Amino acid sequence: MPETEQPGKRQYPRQKVFTYCRVVWSSKQASYQVPAMTVDVSRKGLAILLRTPAQPIWMEATIHILNDLKIRAAPIHKRPWENRVDGSQVGFAIKQIVSGEQQWEAMCNGSNGSHPVLPQG
Repeated sequence: MPETEQPGKRQYPRQKVFTYCRVVWSSKQASYQVPAMTVDVSRKGLAILLRTPAQPIWMEATIHILNDLKIRAAPIHKRPWENRVDGSQVGFAIKQIVSGEQQWEAMCNGSNGSHPVLPQG
């Protein structure tokens, strides 16, 4: 363990960021595009909330955040969304920042100006 790293501390800490996004992925059967909301972000990953149980996202997806930020990411976990029977939270590992690298850096540094807005309904 590097000297600067403390036990139990993340190398890339999470930032709570609640903003609307869109998750797009394809399977052999169909293409999907679902509205979602980010929960937290870090340099290596992000967690999103899906309002409805999504078809299996166990493949790489493109996540569109704000106007210009586009991220390719692979899902690493999915669990029920607390207090919602019909939703789920999906954690993604970042594969590539396709566009909007400056916006992504600002989000990861906690300086994106997003407001903690919760999804309706």
